Amino acid sequence: MRIKSDIVLPLLEALPDGSYRSFLADRTCCIPLRVIEYDVKVPGRDNGEDELYALATTLMDWRAYPAAELAASYPDRWNASETTIGQDKSAIIGAGPSTGPMLRSATPHQVIQEMWAWVTATQLLRIHGCRAVLAAAAGQLTAGPRTPAAPAVPDRVPFTVTHREAVRALTQTLAPASASAAALAAAAERTSGRILARLLPDRPPRHRERRTKGRARFPSAASRRVPASTGAATVTVSHAGQIIYADGRTGQATATARDTS
Repeated sequence: MRIKSDIVLPLLEALPDGSYRSFLADRTCCIPLRVIEYDVKVPGRDNGEDELYALATTLMDWRAYPAAELAASYPDRWNASETTIGQDKSAIIGAGPSTGPMLRSATPHQVIQEMWAWVTATQLLRIHGCRAVLAAAAGQLTAGPRTPAAPAVPDRVPFTVTHREAVRALTQTLAPASASAAALAAAAERTSGRILARLLPDRPPRHRERRTKGRARFPSAASRRVPASTGAATVTVSHAGQIIYADGRTGQATATARDTS
């Protein structure tokens, strides 16, 4: 989790990888944390200025989870959480009178049962799509005519296409209950081939300046659009308890607590 600049995280112990042990407390509880502070420089954005990140994690073992690896993996939160949840919710739109995601069940027990069924179904779709990409990379499947090569990158598997192909396989009875194992394998291979034919393009990292988080009520003009830049970001981990002076010298901080601002 990225910590806001107005939250103070006391420095309890500086660790060799640059992170430090701290805690987050309120009136009811105290959560032990490990904090990683690092600067991110994105090419072509904000005049090349760095942006300070302060990540808090409950992964306390710095040997198993080095600070540099956690900082590099933080951008994957979009694919691992926000994008994944949004894709999963697209599978239950239209279930009720609301236009947004809505479950059909009306009792608590049925809601819990439907929630588990929904999570299981969406995860099975992702597992099938990932297996298709990995099998193609190993030469066990042939990519579609529009995709000459299928790299082993599960992020390129489109959830919508996988969902539609699963529905197609069920509605067209490609895999009835009485089908043999060979027939099921052949149906799965046909479905995998259709998914591989429509992989998402391999785009470079894209960054936008932070100007607004809310969607405008009216379409903005082209001149008012937030500029975007492409390229890999540079991450520099700041060592806890260390001060870098203007002339490049370094020294140990004497304060027992540090602010993330």
